[in-house]
Amino acid sequence: MSSETYYLVGAILTFLGLGFTSVQLWQIKGTRKRQFDQARRNKTAEMVMYYSQNITKETKRAERIVSGFSEEQCSQLYNSAKFTVDKSTRDKICALCPRFESCTPGGKDNKSDETFHEFCKCPGEYTEYVIGDDLLYTLRWHVMRYLNTLESVLLTWQLGIVDQDIIEEQFQFLNRKSQKSRTLEIFRSIAGDGHSYPAIEKFYQYLVQKENDEARQTLKKILE
Repeated sequence: MSSETYYLVGAILTFLGLGFTSVQLWQIKGTRKRQFDQARRNKTAEMVMYYSQNITKETKRAERIVSGFSEEQCSQLYNSAKFTVDKSTRDKICALCPRFESCTPGGKDNKSDETFHEFCKCPGEYTEYVIGDDLLYTLRWHVMRYLNTLESVLLTWQLGIVDQDIIEEQFQFLNRKSQKSRTLEIFRSIAGDGHSYPAIEKFYQYLVQKENDEARQTLKKILE
């Protein structure tokens, strides 16, 4: 075999080897992408289930109650300090209490309305009622649980370890126009001096930007 033929055969074998290696790398890359996509789908389902399991009707009621709080009430609640509410709000908060069924007027303990207030440590003068002790901690626990659960889910969205499109679709309800505030916005701004729950805030910023982009695209089509 001449030297020219030897070098030609070597070059062909090298070329074939490189081609085979490239095919292997391409296959490995495809396999890893499929595995990564499957892992993201599994994580997405896991986080949606996590949210569903941790958000109870009591937790949602607490979120709706605190959404209507003033900045002062939110500050007192976050700092576990007693605060006053009107009778309607008092009744809604009392409904969160584990003892509610037993101490409600007409309940199995047949408490009078006056005894009911005293038993739940929610005294008042018919216009303002003090929320403290067990009721305060119950309400605060539900609110913190709601925010911590939502932050955990949206953190995985922010980090990109879930299918972001599915999470955005599943949690689009957070941006409903009918909501008084954006998921306890006042309470969140007070918690940690505004540095708590960054993933929730990031999600809202994304939704607002997405709406603005869609509005601009719609206007552009109209003007064309």
